[in-house]
Amino acid sequence: MMQYVYKATRKDTDGKRIVARVYRGRYRLPGDRVRDVSLDVSDKQTAEKRLGRIVLQAQRESVGLGISKAETECLARPLVELVGEFVGNKETIGKADKYTSLLSSRLLLLAKDCGWHFLGDINPQDFLDWRRDHKDKSAKTLNEFLFALRGFLKWIRRHYGEIAPNLDSIDPMDKRGRETFERRGLKLEELVKLWEVSPSDRRAIYQLAFFTGLRRAELEALRWADVMLDAAPPYLCLGALHTKNKQVAKIALIPLVVNILRTLRPSNAAGEDAVLPNGIPRNRDGLHKDMAKAGIPLWENGKKFDFHSFRITACTLLQAMGSAPRSVQAFLRHSDIRLTMKNYTDVLGLPVFEDVKKLGAMVMDESESSSRISSLDLVPHCHFVAYSDTRPDKEKPAQPPDFSRDCADTGLARLVEAAGVEPASAQVSHRHLHA
Repeated sequence: MMQYVYKATRKDTDGKRIVARVYRGRYRLPGDRVRDVSLDVSDKQTAEKRLGRIVLQAQRESVGLGISKAETECLARPLVELVGEFVGNKETIGKADKYTSLLSSRLLLLAKDCGWHFLGDINPQDFLDWRRDHKDKSAKTLNEFLFALRGFLKWIRRHYGEIAPNLDSIDPMDKRGRETFERRGLKLEELVKLWEVSPSDRRAIYQLAFFTGLRRAELEALRWADVMLDAAPPYLCLGALHTKNKQVAKIALIPLVVNILRTLRPSNAAGEDAVLPNGIPRNRDGLHKDMAKAGIPLWENGKKFDFHSFRITACTLLQAMGSAPRSVQAFLRHSDIRLTMKNYTDVLGLPVFEDVKKLGAMVMDESESSSRISSLDLVPHCHFVAYSDTRPDKEKPAQPPDFSRDCADTGLARLVEAAGVEPASAQVSHRHLHA
């Protein structure tokens, strides 16, 4: 059997030799005539790969293992056209615009960098070579390219037959130790200082993000029709189309957030109008400037603060004040509590040392019997737990403990006060919401 690639040559009217821009392929199977095909690529390595696939297909056909007409037509279509059809299918089934845009750009970038013009050009080794040459990208990003390509090829096999290569043998990158950066939460005093120095419009955005747990894209998708300020209690309802987990998000609003939204809402606002019509400024155009003004470092202990880190901050502070992990998980709308506890909790913001000191004092204090330790002593201050009367005599109902007095010296009280809410009355102040 014979096969090779070459560039055709010709002579112009002056007798000068001109070499063609693209390669052609020539091959001959045993017992057959010589065949010449256009490969339509200018790169020799790519041309050789394409000719190899043509020869392989010719060998299959010679022994009765040909492909169907639909498969042949699919292989003849430009890869860009197939990618467009694939992405259009994702749009039809309701995938978000951001998702489909990223999907398309990743597939087209791979095709360009690897020299793939048709489906038959795709092969696992090309992708492995491309991934090796792009070690500057994070492991997460490289895996997203792999998953995008796998999804595309799986879709081809489902709709056009087993003519697309299988990349399941390629292992994803191990993300451990290869993260672009880790996020950190702000300390309580840093959060308060950030609110104090920020312009009123950005302060409102930061407080909305912190007290609702909404992500950047979810806040930008919020419409006034989603906000129920006159309900009892007030809440917002974000549709499944705009949430990350594609589930309806119904979020109760504390008085502070209600007041922020009333301040933001124009008198002539229509239901379809955006709550944040100007969107959320990019980190470097807003948040990072405010952090510098407040004297808050962007990086600390190798971790970075960005807009998404408001969720980290809320998660960490909620746990530091004793909130139940399941409650924090529900606030962040995580499907797996391990994500809440591992990825969204900044352990440097938890009172681990103080808790261990309390544990040591409890164990080493020999002046009191362990039987005298009240269960209420083990509940962190301002952790509002269900109170039940465990006294043997039920003649007179017990009064629940007055947590509000204990709250006066805790971080929760300082946080709420800084945000503009008096703990005792739950009335909203305009101290941080002035125009």
